[in-house]
Amino acid sequence: MMGLPLTSLILIASLVVLVLIAVLWKLHTQKKPAAAPRPRSTVQQTPRASAGKVQEAAPAASAAAQIEEVSILDEVEIYLSYGHLEQASTTLRWYVDHHRGDQEQTRRLLEIYLALADVDRYAEILERLCEHTAHAGVDCREDIFAGLQLDPQNLQLRVLAEALLGMSVAAIEAELVQRRPQRADSGPTLAHNALAEARQNLEQAIVNPEPFDLGDINLSGFNAPTDKSQGREAESPGPAQDNRPLLVGEMSLGALDEAETTVVAGIISPLTAARQLRAAGQDDVAERLLRRNLILDPRKLALHVELLELLYQRRQAATYAEELLYLYLTLWGAGAALRHRLLHHGQQLGAHPLWSELDGIDGNEHRLAPLAEQYGLYVPITAIPISSPPLILEQIRRDNIIVAADHDDSILHEFNQLLDYGQVEEAVSLLEMATIAQPANGDYYAPLLEMYERMDAQDRFSDFIQAVLAADTQPDEEIMRQMFDLAERLQRRTRHAI
Repeated sequence: MMGLPLTSLILIASLVVLVLIAVLWKLHTQKKPAAAPRPRSTVQQTPRASAGKVQEAAPAASAAAQIEEVSILDEVEIYLSYGHLEQASTTLRWYVDHHRGDQEQTRRLLEIYLALADVDRYAEILERLCEHTAHAGVDCREDIFAGLQLDPQNLQLRVLAEALLGMSVAAIEAELVQRRPQRADSGPTLAHNALAEARQNLEQAIVNPEPFDLGDINLSGFNAPTDKSQGREAESPGPAQDNRPLLVGEMSLGALDEAETTVVAGIISPLTAARQLRAAGQDDVAERLLRRNLILDPRKLALHVELLELLYQRRQAATYAEELLYLYLTLWGAGAALRHRLLHHGQQLGAHPLWSELDGIDGNEHRLAPLAEQYGLYVPITAIPISSPPLILEQIRRDNIIVAADHDDSILHEFNQLLDYGQVEEAVSLLEMATIAQPANGDYYAPLLEMYERMDAQDRFSDFIQAVLAADTQPDEEIMRQMFDLAERLQRRTRHAI
């Protein structure tokens, strides 16, 4: 027999060695599970030992929750370190909503919202903080005005200022003007923003000169069940407290006829009467009462909200949309947070063409009057000329003589003398102080507006508008329209500079 070559013998030997190694490795791995049976045997304990295991589960779960909380706050730290404020606010908001007592993290979330200029969420968290005794007083006041400086028309912050600080609308405006930073080096962009804000406030004062009534606004009813089977009490908010004990008690009020409704509405406030009627199941009577009083007092925002809540709970989408348009017409660009929230509730009732119209109305308030006319709603007569600039009369003089030299008013005489000596700043300051002291005196506006335009003093004119609107008395409508027209011209000039 012929012997195998040396190469073949080497290959055969190598294969035999590999097979032996594979067999040994398999035997080694099969021994490992048998060598470690301890975890499996600990599960099969006596009943007493199992009970002890359950008792240890609660501390373990608590420790796990603490680890989870720490990891969430660590996640916030990471987001903040990289400047991702949006993600940090979302994560921290989840934590704060589940840990209402953690004032430190709630305060931190408030600061993040302020940095993001998210004034609506800022106001929501601030209201929660101000209800806590540890955050009352000066801190709450400073925080309210910190938010109002970003969004002066935020209704939720204004309600807080009125309810917690006892401030009137005029006092809020005066403090905002006082807190307004000096903008000497602010550049054209900030000057444009300040002038746009002042112009919007002036437009609001022309369209609806009476101040808003921000009291008794309650939005909690929009979150209440609307199923009639769940009971009327769950559907409607409880009656507001009234200082007259005649109609306040523990017993529910029975159904009232028309005469009784009129008597009750004369004794207590219309808002309280409407809530009593709703609690008694008389929604139709309450709706008529609210609509009648809205004609008499359209600036009472709580009446609007109460009527919208009633229509929302009755699922009347079309009627809700028209009433919301009426509220938009009343606010005329103010109260963005309130408007958007009520619009969102309306969209939940179903499709309606007004939703898209109202969603894009900010900055285009001139479209409100045609919409109201289309739906047959009342349009304030003063709202129409705002959208038609040619109707505004221009009465500011264009010659070199601002005030006649023989004018018998001592303030105007001194104003002329200061101008003759080249003291322009002093002359303008003199007229500003005289006008703000007597806003109803129309003699000082024409020369003062002329000086603002010649000096291109956008910032100064913005502050002057806010001061006039915050005063107890207002100039007549003709002067207000002259101020509005000048603000529009200066705003266009600033826009070109940008």
